[in-house]
Amino acid sequence: MQIDQILARTANWPELCRCLAAMPPALAATASEQRYDAGALLQQKGDEVDRLGILCRGSLRVVNPFDTGDSYVIEQDDAVDFVGDVVLLAGERRAPISLQAVTDCLILWFERAAFARWVQGDPALLRLMAGHIAGKLYRSSYRHGQPLFYPGPRLLADFLSRYADQNRPGDDGRYRVTDTRQQLAQLLGLSQKTVDRAVAQLKKQQLIDTDRGKIVFSDRQAAGLRELGS
Repeated sequence: MQIDQILARTANWPELCRCLAAMPPALAATASEQRYDAGALLQQKGDEVDRLGILCRGSLRVVNPFDTGDSYVIEQDDAVDFVGDVVLLAGERRAPISLQAVTDCLILWFERAAFARWVQGDPALLRLMAGHIAGKLYRSSYRHGQPLFYPGPRLLADFLSRYADQNRPGDDGRYRVTDTRQQLAQLLGLSQKTVDRAVAQLKKQQLIDTDRGKIVFSDRQAAGLRELGS
């Protein structure tokens, strides 16, 4: 990818553009563009991080999932923003959080080691990244105490309500989710046990039914799922 193409995609952050204009052409050539649909899970907590991204379009939800099935929503990042900058500057290899697309997203990915070498040799870019992280930390601390814990049933309800928006019901008037529980767990960034508990809870609330192990629900139930997942 050419540097002018990268600048065109990051034009809404002028300070970053000034730094990117000095990007080594060899690094720019390694950039790859990837699109993600709303609801897609980009990264799970514990994944190895071998690249750094720039979110050019869309919004990402930054989540810290716990073994209890609850998830703490740290923040929502909107374009233009870095992806993986905390891990890079901390010198770590594993993701401390999960990332999920809130809207359709476009991300430019760069090879981590090459980007790290550029950051080390460019004080202006390093200051920009460090200051940006500090700003996020300040806002997160300022919001401390807001109800940001997302239980498993709420995450599943949000997924199912979006599923209804993107699909048509079957001949019986019900939506049928063909994904297995394991696939749902991967999509939601949860354990399969947590998904099983969430399914049981939503069934108890009469918001879904199951048919031969698959989740099914009607338009009436979808309305309740939207209310719970919002």
